[in-house]
Amino acid sequence: MERLHTHAALCLCALFLVLGASPAHALSRWTILVYLDGDNNLEPDGINDVNEMETVGSDSNVNIVVQFDRISGYDSSNGNWTDCRRAKIIKDGNTGTMGSFDLSLPTCAGIGEVNMGDPATLSNFVAWGMATYPAEQYMLVLWNHGGGWELAQAALAAAGGKTGHFKAVCWDDSSGGDCLYTREVRSALEHLPTLSVIGFDACLMAMIEGARELAPYADYFVASEEVEPMAGWAYGKILARLDGASDTSPRELAQGMVTDFARSY
Repeated sequence: MERLHTHAALCLCALFLVLGASPAHALSRWTILVYLDGDNNLEPDGINDVNEMETVGSDSNVNIVVQFDRISGYDSSNGNWTDCRRAKIIKDGNTGTMGSFDLSLPTCAGIGEVNMGDPATLSNFVAWGMATYPAEQYMLVLWNHGGGWELAQAALAAAGGKTGHFKAVCWDDSSGGDCLYTREVRSALEHLPTLSVIGFDACLMAMIEGARELAPYADYFVASEEVEPMAGWAYGKILARLDGASDTSPRELAQGMVTDFARSY
């Protein structure tokens, strides 16, 4: 199901699943990991969301880290690169240019073309982010299209692809439309430290089936029960909750994300 251009108020749900503990040693308070799959028609919206994140940016207490996979044919701005890059988000006042994704910066690196629909890609990003930007609390956001429980197309079955009733997110057009099913998100996370918050900036991901599948791997689950507007989450407002307030708890952040989304539309 694709996001829709709409200004209707949508409902997000947060399921509170207290299952983990914070590291014992002193670290950055938060690391926010955004798995931003722009390898499809949502690329322009991904660029807008990065620019919104840059209105707040990282600081000594909060690391905002994004893996952004782009594609040709939708948005030629910001250098029109079409592979995948990782960057720590740096605050800037230019809402038209993604300053954080400049390869001359030590906090940005190109990693070539990747398949964002492969659980190994997700697992690699999260493991890298935790190792490079260690923190007491981690939030992972999966950003892209999301779908409810649906039957894969007959063409996929004929090609030997993944079929059946699945909940999927993060379609990668450059990789033949591959996507992450819920069980693949689970497999990507099952050998990693427990997340404080997992969120889906995608349509229709707030179903009990998905929450139950991911319950062992995150304390809090935030997602939309409905289709989302193309603009997605209010990243400026969400990240501002952590800016200068490093003692924000995972529960407070998760609840605030729901509030900020509702107030934005």
